[in-house]
Amino acid sequence: MSAVVQDRTEVMLRYPVRTHPYAGVSHDSEGRYYDFKTRPDLITKVLEDFKPHAGRCSVQHFYRLLQYINRPDGSFETTDCGLTKRLYQLPSSPFPEKSGCLGGRLMLIFRDLDQNCSKKHVIKLVRKMQRQLLNFGRDASYVGFVVGPFPTLFLETQKRGFQTDIEFAMWGDSFEDAMARFDEVVGLMERTIVECDKRGL
Repeated sequence: MSAVVQDRTEVMLRYPVRTHPYAGVSHDSEGRYYDFKTRPDLITKVLEDFKPHAGRCSVQHFYRLLQYINRPDGSFETTDCGLTKRLYQLPSSPFPEKSGCLGGRLMLIFRDLDQNCSKKHVIKLVRKMQRQLLNFGRDASYVGFVVGPFPTLFLETQKRGFQTDIEFAMWGDSFEDAMARFDEVVGLMERTIVECDKRGL
């Protein structure tokens, strides 16, 4: 078995434009943008979807990944992340033998904002991440990814461009069964991001 990596680039290019930074989310008063480059200490304190699971080793692994991405000499920075609260069913699941899946996302951008405004540059990153997830995920079980460009207006420069959106899913017969795969998901994202960060595009 291997990780499922889907390409929805053309669909995502038609998504409504979101702003960076974003002001907040309507469904959760705690949800807002934090600059973890300047406040890495907030990573373990403010991520509302992950705080209920902070005792899990996999969530601590995820926090370390965010710390790595947002370190002072990094190529990228994170802009958003999330995790669903319950299992849900996909209309066309690649693993119909499982009851459902948990989903989540990790969004990032280049530190150099102008690079995010080059569609060619962002698509090149998306393609490399897709290839690396397929390569590193050859022995993964019941996990999947969608990596694509999310249309974005960068408020600092008033230019339109894209964030890189990494969506992930973990299948299982219960919340616990699916959540048990989160460490594997984090590990695959970590290896992929490190490869892109260290070796470039």
